[in-house]
Amino acid sequence: MTSNTLEIKQLNIEDLSKDILESDSAGSIKELIQNNSSTKSFGWVGNDLEDTLANLDSFSCDCDYCCGDVVAPDSDFTNTNNNLLDTSDTSLFAAASGDVTTVNYSGKNSIDSLIYPAKWTSKTITYSFYDGGSYYDSSRQGKVSEISNKIKDYLRNILKSFENYVDLKFVEVSDEGGNYGQIRYMNYTGTSSGSTKVPYKYQTSPLAGDVYLSPKIKSQFEEGPGAYRYETLIHETLHALNLKHPGNYNGSSTGGQSGEFLPNGDDNSNNSILSYNRFRNNSDYSGTITAMPYDIRALQYLYGVADYQQGDTIYKFDKIDQYYIGNDFFGNKDFNAKQALWDRAGVDTFDLTGLGSNNSGYIVDLREGGLVTAKNLYNTSSYKARGDGKRYNATSRGTFLAYDMTIENVISSGSNDYITANKGANTFSGYTKGGIFGDDRIFNSDSQDKIDLSSFKVSDFTTSQSGDDYVLDFGASGSIKIKGYYTAPESDRIQILTASGDPTPPDSTPTPPDPTPTPTPTDVALVWEDLGFADESAVATGSKLNLGNGVTATVNWQIITDGGSFTPHAGEDYVSFESGKTGNHTGYLSLGFNNSEDDPNDLIKLSLDFGKAVTGLTFKVLDVDQSAGKTFDDGVEIYVNNEVNVKSLSGVEITTGDNVFADNETYMDGFEGRGNAGANNSSEGGNINLNFGSTEVSSLEIRYFSTDDAIANPGSQKIGLSDLFFQVKS
Repeated sequence: MTSNTLEIKQLNIEDLSKDILESDSAGSIKELIQNNSSTKSFGWVGNDLEDTLANLDSFSCDCDYCCGDVVAPDSDFTNTNNNLLDTSDTSLFAAASGDVTTVNYSGKNSIDSLIYPAKWTSKTITYSFYDGGSYYDSSRQGKVSEISNKIKDYLRNILKSFENYVDLKFVEVSDEGGNYGQIRYMNYTGTSSGSTKVPYKYQTSPLAGDVYLSPKIKSQFEEGPGAYRYETLIHETLHALNLKHPGNYNGSSTGGQSGEFLPNGDDNSNNSILSYNRFRNNSDYSGTITAMPYDIRALQYLYGVADYQQGDTIYKFDKIDQYYIGNDFFGNKDFNAKQALWDRAGVDTFDLTGLGSNNSGYIVDLREGGLVTAKNLYNTSSYKARGDGKRYNATSRGTFLAYDMTIENVISSGSNDYITANKGANTFSGYTKGGIFGDDRIFNSDSQDKIDLSSFKVSDFTTSQSGDDYVLDFGASGSIKIKGYYTAPESDRIQILTASGDPTPPDSTPTPPDPTPTPTPTDVALVWEDLGFADESAVATGSKLNLGNGVTATVNWQIITDGGSFTPHAGEDYVSFESGKTGNHTGYLSLGFNNSEDDPNDLIKLSLDFGKAVTGLTFKVLDVDQSAGKTFDDGVEIYVNNEVNVKSLSGVEITTGDNVFADNETYMDGFEGRGNAGANNSSEGGNINLNFGSTEVSSLEIRYFSTDDAIANPGSQKIGLSDLFFQVKS
């Protein structure tokens, strides 16, 4: 043995791993180690316990430290006597060290948060399935075994699917004697579900690329595509290709990992199957059956791009998570699913005519990382992020688009489609005279794009202007609303092709330019109904809304309580989108709570932070009143620009309904419902109208209080925030 190798002191792995596996949390590892008499000399020579724990870098999914595998990150693997094997003796096994090449990081967070800076060197990667013979790590001999034929077939299919994205070939080789693949699959009783020896961390060891599956959950692995453990098979295989978790976690531990990480709001299975935020226990859970867009982009960065689907491809959808290319089916007919697709080149089409009728309609986002899904599923599933513990939303089902690809065309469904154009030349069709095609909305279009109305003459439909939008109305057949049409120069507007020429948009006659033009404000609106929310869908705190013209609005909310029984209304959706009617307004952002007769200082605080200052801001706070025949009322404070109460601002026009009055309590300085007046929620009587005129507003905050008649408050209360209208400087 060489003199500079590290020596690992005696450690009772079996006893320690048993205790850890039976513990409630990986956070108890330190205590277990300190209290276990067999581990008093635990650690690498020269390191104390604190240093050892700090340096247990993660290099196996499901945390090998929690599964009984303790290996020095920079050393070779050990045998049963905890002596280092000399990996320079190639007669012992086929060494992996020459198979791995170091790579540079990309400089893009969405890639670098998913890769270890290394890759398999060859474009051909071999794989095998352990056949039950001798195993080079004798400490695991008798604990490793052959996986079932059904699981083998699933893994073959997964590797084959990767060839559609990446410039790699996966070749199965025999697994007997001294032969085995670079990636090697087997059962191992020492892992709780699955774990992988990442090649980057095991470059000098034959363990590199070994994937361990727990035989205790064999039946779960055999459930196949759409089941949670099929995700695990993809997840672990990606680790064997040098991809890592995108968050600061590993196994049951959180924190202490190295590398870049995704923002918590992006760390979910919309983007990566390597994320731990995968809806496993969510009632809307749908199994992820492919690598996802960030995974594909990371693999392509490491290994290059596959020449796949280079021709003009038609993707014919019969469900949002199922499509055909010719006779080839993609999806899973037995489970709802999430999947990703990648297309190399050509002029490609999404044909949605096979999608069934959907009352909420469909979302088709053609941009990189976009998706095809139903509107009532879009970002409506909540998860608690493993990183910061806050709740975020993602989409539970659909087909997602990889990066560095372009789908050019969409044939619309018969339902209401929200279609977002990409940077390519898009053609939107499916609009035939006498057909039913729903009320569609087209976003992000420009002069490269076309709407194919070739079966219509201009006289067959009417046109109108609605704010910044251009509306084509086909009567009973449906309509098309082109969002933001009038905010674009005429030379950069979408083309509308009919059998009798282009229709002339209303008010489209150009105005002669002012010889000395001055910037003019542009009208912008935050219309809740236009954001694709389903009725009663929760709005995650931190949600960033892009409103066009360089304006964003970030929605944040929090509960402020002194620890009493004040609780959110209906669980976690105490800030949600409501499509019903209140305060004589349809479609609003709702704040709701169950007061539980708690004290009046408790409140919900909702803030909207604009990406740039706006002027001319107008909106309504809806249904602030006292209910007829009751003795409780609503209490609201309204602030702008970092804690400035609107009641103290000059130049702000505040108009209250008959059932609202300004009030100054000890706990609030705002507005309350007028006692004994009574208002019903379809009237204007409980509304507060605000117009900020020329005042620049960078943030808006609504505080909804329990009020001082807390003991009389009902089980749930709601007020709403209507659409916001404002202007920004061009």
